[in-house]
Amino acid sequence: MPVYTDLDDDSPLLLGERIREHRRKHGWTLAELAARMTLSVGTMSAVENQKASLDIDTLLSLCTTLNVPLEDLLPKSPTRHFHIARRSQIYAEPSLPLKVVNRSTGRSVSYHNRLWPLAKPFVGKHLEPFEIEVQPIGESSLQFIAHNHEEFVFVLDGRIECRLVTPNGLQSVTISAGDCIYFWSYLPHCIRSAGQDPARTIHVEYSQQGVADAEYGQAGAVETIYLVGAGNESLAARIAGKVVALRRARGMTHQDFADQIGISTRRLKQIESAKRPISLELLLKVCSTFQKPKEYFLADSFVQPPFWYALRSTAIRRRLVKSPMNGGCFRGGSSTNLADGFPTRGMQPTLVRLERSPATKMIRHPGQEFVYVLRGNVRFRTRLDDTEIDEHLSPGDACFVDSSIPHSFSETSVTPYGTSGAELLAVHWTPHVDSERKDGRGIERRVNGRVPSLKRSIA
Repeated sequence: MPVYTDLDDDSPLLLGERIREHRRKHGWTLAELAARMTLSVGTMSAVENQKASLDIDTLLSLCTTLNVPLEDLLPKSPTRHFHIARRSQIYAEPSLPLKVVNRSTGRSVSYHNRLWPLAKPFVGKHLEPFEIEVQPIGESSLQFIAHNHEEFVFVLDGRIECRLVTPNGLQSVTISAGDCIYFWSYLPHCIRSAGQDPARTIHVEYSQQGVADAEYGQAGAVETIYLVGAGNESLAARIAGKVVALRRARGMTHQDFADQIGISTRRLKQIESAKRPISLELLLKVCSTFQKPKEYFLADSFVQPPFWYALRSTAIRRRLVKSPMNGGCFRGGSSTNLADGFPTRGMQPTLVRLERSPATKMIRHPGQEFVYVLRGNVRFRTRLDDTEIDEHLSPGDACFVDSSIPHSFSETSVTPYGTSGAELLAVHWTPHVDSERKDGRGIERRVNGRVPSLKRSIA
């Protein structure tokens, strides 16, 4: 799961030099290599001097002739296993441009909330973190969407209302600064500011199957997501809406998708317009094509209550207890689980309060980890190749890390006179493996990456 730190690829500039290097290792002249490649000496000379380029087929043939793998000719893209989003950088960038499209009319409007991705450079994320400015909107402007599988929201400032379309009807919950909520995000939902001013939140999305790619696709320079019904549609219509959204997000035409799942274009259009129900066999093909679980399309039939779980700031403070966190990568202090009322979940959100302590060895544990600093100053340490990385994180900074690489978080201060104590959000995902670990009360089993509700006694 790398971060690509430099996407300005200089491979074409270095290719000629590497070809010349490998030719000389074979002891061949330029003419001899050109003859083996059935190219003119002039063409081969132009390639080695970066004055001509090779098509991919010829490049692969050249690799065979020189007996070298392609990666030996093309330098590796520089990568690292962590990404830090600084507070000053987040708002210096424009928010993610989003349009929402009504699947039946094709009309689009701007999405009412403003999103800033906090781990955009990563490839292969199972967690997708955003900082969001949640706007106040009226009843007539509510926009319901559905995506991924699960979502965790922590309110930084203001108050928000979260509306969810559940099998038991429309449900609404309002939470304030310091509160949080965890819910099934494949249920149609709408989040808006509950006050007159915008609210600020941290959102972390989790995909149960595959990487956490949000259900939006490119539309020129603007990203596009698709509206879903707010509870007054049939199951066939809700499935149809999600099929349309996923197909369009991936830039597939009706013909492309129909060919892929083995049906006629006419039948696909009937399914997408909800004029013809989809069979279970065909739905499973759609799930396989889009790498989505059945629950994504059949949420009303599969999901069981509770559909959401909210935790208030007063309860969070009261529940903080001394305990090691995430294999010990957090040094000192106390923590509390922020979603233990949600029976099964794919990510583990916690509030961590650090206390000043001597830095100790770095720890590795499976998975991916997102950290957002709420208060105080945090020291992040890790290792990149043979170099130790030591970074200072301030309030509003975020860090996304492949936690299988040694790392640690500890409280620090920018001056010797700083007050002790730091607080941060930490959201962790563990790969889909069976494991057992003991907590203070016995055995907790993790199956297929899902964490049962933690039953923890609070002193």
